[in-house]
Amino acid sequence: MVELLILAIFAIYWASVEYLKKKGHLEKAKITAYGPILMVRTFRLNKFIDKLAKFRKFWRIFADIGLVSIFFGMVFMFFMIVLVDYVMLTSPPQPSEFTSLRAALLLPGINPFIPLVWGLIGLIVTLIVHEFSHAILCRVENVKVKSIGLLLALVPIGGFAEPDEDELKAAPRKTKIRVFSSGIVANFLVAFLAFAAFFSILPLVNPTLSMVDDNGKIVGKITEINGFKVSSIEDLKSFDAEKLVLTVNFDGDGRTFEVRNIWGVKILNLIRDGDKIYPAEEAGLKRGDLIIYFDGQRTENFNDFRAAISQKNPGDMVEVTVLRDGEILNFTVQLAELKGRAFIGAVFYTGYSLGGINIYDSNEILKNLNSIPELAKNPVNWFLLVAMPFSFQGFAEEYLKLFEAPDYVFYLLNLFYWIAWINFYVGLFNCLPAVPLDGGRVLDEILRIFIKEKSASRIVSALSAFIFASIILAIAIPNLNL
Repeated sequence: MVELLILAIFAIYWASVEYLKKKGHLEKAKITAYGPILMVRTFRLNKFIDKLAKFRKFWRIFADIGLVSIFFGMVFMFFMIVLVDYVMLTSPPQPSEFTSLRAALLLPGINPFIPLVWGLIGLIVTLIVHEFSHAILCRVENVKVKSIGLLLALVPIGGFAEPDEDELKAAPRKTKIRVFSSGIVANFLVAFLAFAAFFSILPLVNPTLSMVDDNGKIVGKITEINGFKVSSIEDLKSFDAEKLVLTVNFDGDGRTFEVRNIWGVKILNLIRDGDKIYPAEEAGLKRGDLIIYFDGQRTENFNDFRAAISQKNPGDMVEVTVLRDGEILNFTVQLAELKGRAFIGAVFYTGYSLGGINIYDSNEILKNLNSIPELAKNPVNWFLLVAMPFSFQGFAEEYLKLFEAPDYVFYLLNLFYWIAWINFYVGLFNCLPAVPLDGGRVLDEILRIFIKEKSASRIVSALSAFIFASIILAIAIPNLNL
């Protein structure tokens, strides 16, 4: 349904473009249309660019130093392309939202993981930074800039700086390398500054404890235990009373719940395959049971349970102790087999459960976010940054329920997060050694220093064909559903 709506809106937009083009309105506004893609030019910023270009020494050093980061990015992205090829050919993922065509497009509102407003702001900043840098380096190197502008297809999809091609072709090779690399370097710099701002503001956000239903939906915030304020799992575990009274805020309506002070692993569902019954149900376990011991091993959380069952073999008889309706019960379970491992036949809540109440501690999110700067020091972990929006879409509506901070803090965090991530991603993507991307142009010029121009062009052309074919296959293979 969403796809049909998007197609309908795009069709109306394209028809409007064709109408305005036919009437000559686009030409009067100095807008060129190539099908649904508009090149929106402006000539008013040329004087401003010339003023910025006066700091020639700074911009040349900026481009030269940044060239090192481009080579790192080029190697990293090429390795990632090869790795994706290997995964797609050996164990292709099933079709999902993660592998959809929408997810492959870096378009806010269309990509299911990039919000429209914050993503659009981040994309516009990225395009401006990238193309302004190209334009500035052109003027630094005395290459004329005809215009700069945006590429639009209902939403911004790119930007451009339109240099005088004859002057650029005639320029020294070092000049060309600086011009081509400047956009990537600028994107990396802005990403670094925006991420630094994001992580400097993050400590202003306070975590909370939430009560969660069996479907994973947040139903209220846990504010007090036995009359004392709490904000973390460690706070909850500090109480040694046999029974605890939880005060939970449900949209301003405070309620209390009395539970036994016992941590365990909650059974959300028992698995069935038609009429086939698996060990948990066969032994008498029920949905809602809280497993507190598994064959003598204490299971305070899901990780404890997973470690305990991993030590068992299919067919083993184990004693399982559960908390049910305030009573402690024991069951004997004979484990089944699934993919060569011991299997009990139940679905569990993977968070924390206290006396049967599911609890989510948002400290975990903040810990993971705060660990990123340290992880990012190793280029291998750049995969985490590339994939961040798949697991964390900023402080969106659902996440706002998990934290406490003034509204302006969340606005700033979302602003810097999306500016940082989109600049980082666009910078990395442009590092790919493929023409017409900047990385391909930089590689072409550098190869020509060492080998003949025809040989350099052939190498870059071959790399370009391989890279773009790999991208197409990465999008197509999961959706072929072979």
